Amino acid sequence: MVSRRASRDSIVSLAGWLLADIFLVLGIVWLGSQPFVETVSGNDQSAKSHKPISRALNTKPTRLYLAVDAGGIRSGKPAAVGKLHADFNRAGVLRMEQMGRVAGLVLTFSGGDSCSNHGTSEMTSKAINGLLSRWYPTFVTIGTVKKSYVDFSCTRANKVKIEFYTFAN
Repeated sequence: MVSRRASRDSIVSLAGWLLADIFLVLGIVWLGSQPFVETVSGNDQSAKSHKPISRALNTKPTRLYLAVDAGGIRSGKPAAVGKLHADFNRAGVLRMEQMGRVAGLVLTFSGGDSCSNHGTSEMTSKAINGLLSRWYPTFVTIGTVKKSYVDFSCTRANKVKIEFYTFAN
């Protein structure tokens, strides 16, 4: 038989632990909601130049549909790479860079050499994303998220679709 005092003590003890758990959870939530602040000491100019920027992306992307030599792009053939660069310039990517636009997200969909070879499709997309970073370094910056995808809706080989989501002004 449990005495009334022992029962009351266990309830008070459990209530105390419950209160401690609530404070622990509230403390964790509070710590998680605090912004991360990096302190810079002395003459560390590189750390001072990397200030976090919070900007919104435009929800409507700029879409490009291009015919490419997928194998030539992956292997770095000058003719294929040069044609792709000229196609990007004609499509206005250089103009967007010159206007000071910055891409926050670039999605590249490729059908590759053949619509059924998904390995070459993704490698083509990655190669194109790498070229974009090299050709337009102030438009597709080091902070731009670049994603390479296989175009599963591929109807013709050697076609790519690229979506540029730029930061809103």
